[in-house]
Amino acid sequence: MIRFSTEVVHDLSQALQLEWLETNGMGGFASSTIIGANTRRYHGLLVAATRPPVGRRVLLSKVEERLRVGGDTFHLSTNIYEGALHPGGYHNLVEFRLDPWPVMTYRIGRTVLVRSILMRHGYDTIVIKYHLTEADRPCQLLVRPLMACRDYHHLQQAQADFAPHLAVQAERFAMQPYEQGAQICLTYPGGQFWTDGLWYYDFHYPQERRRGLDCTEDLYSPGEITWLINPGETVYLCASRQPPQQVIWTHSGYSG
Repeated sequence: MIRFSTEVVHDLSQALQLEWLETNGMGGFASSTIIGANTRRYHGLLVAATRPPVGRRVLLSKVEERLRVGGDTFHLSTNIYEGALHPGGYHNLVEFRLDPWPVMTYRIGRTVLVRSILMRHGYDTIVIKYHLTEADRPCQLLVRPLMACRDYHHLQQAQADFAPHLAVQAERFAMQPYEQGAQICLTYPGGQFWTDGLWYYDFHYPQERRRGLDCTEDLYSPGEITWLINPGETVYLCASRQPPQQVIWTHSGYSG
């Protein structure tokens, strides 16, 4: 197990240099920094090889996460913009570890949320597990997917002819803004999905700037997913190139 303490994850200059990578054995991967702020065009929660092991696309770039405790809302995510960092969710992060996949522990007062990320071997599928380990009351988790759906060498800019082709079913939606290789499906058991279709502008990738390349990107969000979580409960978000099979977590790991 590799573990980074509160002192490390709160040191922004150090945390942004520490990156993790998960692979699926067929050219796809998930990757970011230990605080979840993307610093490269190649970072993403679901990067799929559409023609294994090539044809890679960044489908799900990242997710914006907020935890509502009582009447207050706290950010868990961290984004880099030109000359700004917003939100600063890393302040609520108290530990990052690889055990064996990325596990992030957030503490807000007496509330503790553990977020685990796993890429399934042999599939273009990522599962994010949220477990409310400690809390005095039920909490609301709000998760906003941010999509790129682009070739992983390029960056995306907002465009008027972007057509998400969103198809919503019970606890699942699919989106295909470009050709078939750009399709992504999200499943959220027990959650509610509110559509709005918004662009988020000017994400800044400092590692690309150091390389002398274009370094800003716009990401599209089809809406926000919400869950009500009781203390001790777990919810899941699954992103895949195709509608995924049933996902099951056990005390010893993951199966599908």
